[in-house]
Amino acid sequence: MVMAGYSARGLVERGGTAVVTTGGSDVAVDASAGRSEALPGPAELLTAAFAACVLKNVERFSHILPFGYERAEIRVETSRQDTPPRISGVRYLLTIVTDEPAHRVELLHRNIRRFGTIYNTLAPVADIAGDIKTVPVRAGRKESTMNTQQPLETLFAFHGHRCWASTVGLRAALVALEALGVEASGGKSLHAVIDIGDHHGAMCFADGVQVATGCTLGKGNIVKSGKGKLNLTLIDTATDRKVTVAYNPSLQAQIRDSAFMQKRSAGVPPTDIPEAEQWELVHLIWDAPQDAVLTLGPVVAAEWHPVEEIVRFAVCPRCGQLTAEPYLRVARGEQVCIDCSGYEG
Repeated sequence: MVMAGYSARGLVERGGTAVVTTGGSDVAVDASAGRSEALPGPAELLTAAFAACVLKNVERFSHILPFGYERAEIRVETSRQDTPPRISGVRYLLTIVTDEPAHRVELLHRNIRRFGTIYNTLAPVADIAGDIKTVPVRAGRKESTMNTQQPLETLFAFHGHRCWASTVGLRAALVALEALGVEASGGKSLHAVIDIGDHHGAMCFADGVQVATGCTLGKGNIVKSGKGKLNLTLIDTATDRKVTVAYNPSLQAQIRDSAFMQKRSAGVPPTDIPEAEQWELVHLIWDAPQDAVLTLGPVVAAEWHPVEEIVRFAVCPRCGQLTAEPYLRVARGEQVCIDCSGYEG
C-alpha cells in the first residue's frame, strides 16, 4: 500500500510570532507563551483541520456516491483536558443544503466518519460526536445569511462581546430586511424604531439592529421608544412601508439557566466568560427556528414624515467649539453654545 505523506515547515521569532508553511501557503500562528486573540494556536489549527477534513470529504463523496448538494458549513468545538494536556472531545454540527433523502444523508455521514484522515486520527483519543442538519435547496438559497457565521463575526467585532441579545437584534433586523425586500442602507432610506429603554439588560439588541440595517445613532435613523422590549419596527422611507419584528421569549428559560447568564448574574463581565459558553448561548438563538425566536408582523403602510436635517454650524465665540445652529443660545447679546450660555438646555 502506498502511504501518503505531508510536510510542514515553521519559524518562530522571539516573542512567539510564528509562521508555518504547508501546502504552498504561509499560515501565521500563535506560538507565544500565552494565548493570542488575533492568531490561531495549535489547538485552533487542529480544530480547523477537523473542520476542513469533514468539508473535504463532503465534496469527495459528492462525486463517489454521488451526492447532490449546494453548500455545506460546519461548526466545530473542541474541549481540552489540562492534565495531561490534550484535546479530549470534539463536537460538530454539519449543515448541508441538499434535497437528498434522509438515508442518503446518513450514508454520506457514515463515509465521512470512516474515511476522514483527521477524523480517524482523533477518534481513538478523543470523544467525537456530531450531527448533520439538512436545509432544502430552495430554503437554503433564501436563508443563506442564516447559514453562515459571517454576520455574527461582523456583529461581535462591532459590539465587543458575544451575547444573546445582540444576536436577537441581528436576526430581527435580517428578517425585517427580507420582509421589506430591501438591503442595509448606508444612507437614510431606512429608519429603525427599537423598543428598548435605558439602563436595563439586553440593550445589546440595538447593536444587532445597527449592524444589520445600517441604521445608526450617528446618522440619526435609529431611535428608542423606551418601552423596555426587544422589538424592532423597520421603516422603508422610500416606499412608505414598515414591518415589526418582536422577540419571542420561548427560549428564555434556557437563556436564564445557561452558564453564560449564571456568570453574568454573578457580576462576571461578558468578556471574561469562556468563549465556548459565549458561543453556546449565541447559537441557541442563531440556530433556533425563526418562530421560536421572533414573531414577524405584516408589512403595512407607514406615514413617514422625516425631520429636516439642519447642516448649519457656528463657532461659539467664547469657547471656540463648533456647535450645530439649533443648539446656539442668545446670552448677553451673543449667540453662544449651551455650555457658555449658562442655560440648562
